[in-house]
Amino acid sequence: MAIMKCREEEKGMGEKGKPIEVIQVMRLAGAMLVVLFHANLIGDRGYFGVDIFSVISGYIIMYSTEKVSSQKNFLLKRMIRILPLYWLMTILNYGIISVLPQLSIMSEAKPEYLIKSMLFIPFVNGKGYNTPILGLGWTLNYEVMFYLVFFCAVHISHKWRGFLAASMLWGMAIAGMEVEFPNLLLNYYTDSFLLEFSWGIFAFYIIRALEIYGKNSKVKAGCFLAGLFCFIAMFFDSPESQVPRCFRLGIPAFFFFCTMMVAGNGIHFNKKAVALGGMTYSLYLIEYFTTAAYKAVVPQGNMAVQIFAFVPCLALTVGCAYVSYQVVEQRGGKYLRKVLKLEGR
Repeated sequence: MAIMKCREEEKGMGEKGKPIEVIQVMRLAGAMLVVLFHANLIGDRGYFGVDIFSVISGYIIMYSTEKVSSQKNFLLKRMIRILPLYWLMTILNYGIISVLPQLSIMSEAKPEYLIKSMLFIPFVNGKGYNTPILGLGWTLNYEVMFYLVFFCAVHISHKWRGFLAASMLWGMAIAGMEVEFPNLLLNYYTDSFLLEFSWGIFAFYIIRALEIYGKNSKVKAGCFLAGLFCFIAMFFDSPESQVPRCFRLGIPAFFFFCTMMVAGNGIHFNKKAVALGGMTYSLYLIEYFTTAAYKAVVPQGNMAVQIFAFVPCLALTVGCAYVSYQVVEQRGGKYLRKVLKLEGR
């Protein structure tokens, strides 16, 4: 999913085109959790950054389609935002594991797997894993499905797009819970994880209703404490739990997002943090490679050595993400929009 997935329309544009800074900071927090998790620096905790991304994605899609005109070329604009970089990173990983297959634990370099990965078609590879060539791609599989669902909803009724999209997501998830489909594609895309995007849709309406309290300092302080509690609580998630992820992590992520949106309303955050939050998509995909290299080079078990070596790893990750964001996301996206004669983001 989403996580997944800062883009002008999708990064939260506030009044007069300014980004909603608190969303950028939450994205950065989510991305850093994933980086630390993949670097084995916080044990088996931190994967809930993906759940935060999914809730944010649901909110931003609602926010960025407020105007009726925003539904024009809706799907094409979003594909331009996510496909170029994802395809590049998928091809890069395919090339790496083709030459050095021993570096891959879960993926296999087979042409049919590459094609299915790039087309978001789920499959079980020869190693028994249901994962695309680029492991992180599983979150984008669900995000693309969410885009398709929302595309249908917004073209049925712009006014009721949120209700329709959420209803479709819940219908798919309930079907997935009740029926064991014989087809992998149907089983995959009726997974309850899709409900995390619906939490973002609900958050859009709730935050709008709470806007009148956005200037009350006591309410903001209370929301901050509540959001902090939800954030900390997610660290204690148990992957072995029988409760679906969309509930045990999706709901805390939903409350975290809503409370922090109220608490952060009107606050100007550090410019560097906001800027980093703006390139979390590149950061999210690139850290897949840098943290893998970090774990391969740095001896595991000595936390002091791991933390010391992580500093240059993080610097490299941010540097590469910056280049990726500027070249692929910004310039590449601008070029594609120009070629396809698309207005706006």
